[in-house]
Amino acid sequence: MNLWKLLTINRWEVVLHRWALIGKILLMFVVIIAPASALTKDEEAVRKEIMLRAHDILIASGLCEDMNACAKKDLLFFARRRHGASFQVYGVLDAKVVSSLVELFLSYYTKREGRFAIVVKFYSESHPQVMGLKQFYTEPFLEINLEGEGQ
Repeated sequence: MNLWKLLTINRWEVVLHRWALIGKILLMFVVIIAPASALTKDEEAVRKEIMLRAHDILIASGLCEDMNACAKKDLLFFARRRHGASFQVYGVLDAKVVSSLVELFLSYYTKREGRFAIVVKFYSESHPQVMGLKQFYTEPFLEINLEGEGQ
């Protein structure tokens, strides 16, 4: 009988420890992970805004008529980075357009006080010319690496 009581108490202790562990995991999610996901949503909004503004520059320069035409020409791509974004510009050689794009990327970097990393690579070739095996040895004619704080 005493052994049964001992086993019963141990079983309840195990249950309590499991609930305590679940509580700690939930607390960790609320304190650490939830704010990080909110930051990611804000960063995603910044990425989209930069892409829209970059497309506006390409359209204003006459390289494409609208967003759909820019997408079909494969002039501009972006990839997510931790606390930032990476952009690739293909086949844009006009110095004024390149300068306007660089100013755009720099303005977002300074506006975010260096907390949003931006990497930009400008390629003289079009996107299809760079893809395939050539992507591993094609060098951009201009590369900008603005690392975010703590990167």
